[in-house]
Amino acid sequence: MEGSVAGVENCEIRDFVAIDFETANYDSFSACSVGLVKCVGGEIVETYSTLIRPPRLYFVPKFTQIHGLTAEDVRYALTFDKHWEFPLRDFLGDYPLVAHNARFDRSVLLGTLGFYELPMIENPWECTLQHSRRYFSRVLKHTLPNYRLNTVAAYWGISFQHHDALQDALAAAEIWLRIQRGEW
Repeated sequence: MEGSVAGVENCEIRDFVAIDFETANYDSFSACSVGLVKCVGGEIVETYSTLIRPPRLYFVPKFTQIHGLTAEDVRYALTFDKHWEFPLRDFLGDYPLVAHNARFDRSVLLGTLGFYELPMIENPWECTLQHSRRYFSRVLKHTLPNYRLNTVAAYWGISFQHHDALQDALAAAEIWLRIQRGEW
């Protein structure tokens, strides 16, 4: 899941797509929103987000409290399989995928692809949560109280609306760019 950048200063800035999912319930295939941010040449060049109707229109109340989405919000949205080839798969291309807590977002993507019997993807993944832990301790010689997305973003002055899929993907993209640049 991890690449070779891992908090190393003066590394090459690689192109990538940051991704974030919000889910309706504990099913790995219950994506109800996705945000994508494409970075090329060290710059954000394109964004995309959409609501997704999960296969079961059941939202865990705790999840709704976190991201604010309800069954009514996605009732008339397209299901993931209708979004997949275009625009989602087209947007992702072969770029490395970056997410804060990539294990979660990767499990949602792969779980949803599996549910709809869509081909799995081979894109490599980078996790800004894991990289932030190493980067802060090894490069910055600094620790944070935790390495949640909002905490790491706040350190670098990145403002965003937490638990909005596009906003979370934008924050993860900004964090990954800073790590790749070796910023203090």
